[in-house]
Amino acid sequence: MSTAAQRAAALARCLDRAGAIDRSFARSYFRAAARPVAVAWSITVGGDFAYAGTTGRKPLGTDLLNRYTARINVAAQHDTAVCIRFSEVAGLIRRPEWLLTPAFVLRVLRSSRLGPAGERPADGPARMPAG
Repeated sequence: MSTAAQRAAALARCLDRAGAIDRSFARSYFRAAARPVAVAWSITVGGDFAYAGTTGRKPLGTDLLNRYTARINVAAQHDTAVCIRFSEVAGLIRRPEWLLTPAFVLRVLRSSRLGPAGERPADGPARMPAG
């Protein structure tokens, strides 16, 4: 639904700028409509490779990004800001690059060290996240 809404917005922008509905309009619209689809597709395809049975050409860096995404999922259980930003990217409100800013990566690495919510570290009681 997110990509459909983004393509509808692209259509509206193209219609506002169009002098006529012609080949130029079609090229402009399809180029604009392809952007949100490409982002959603890359997120989906990369995630598929987290499963052993996935076949096909694996984009460079997929394994690293999948391990990082797993850490984001753990960090989001402890840090509201991580949860919100990840939800915004997953909902295609923000671009995936927002998950790679240095401050955000540091936040993910710190929060993900707490481990999955509900599990206690072997050396003692559960720790409360700071802030």
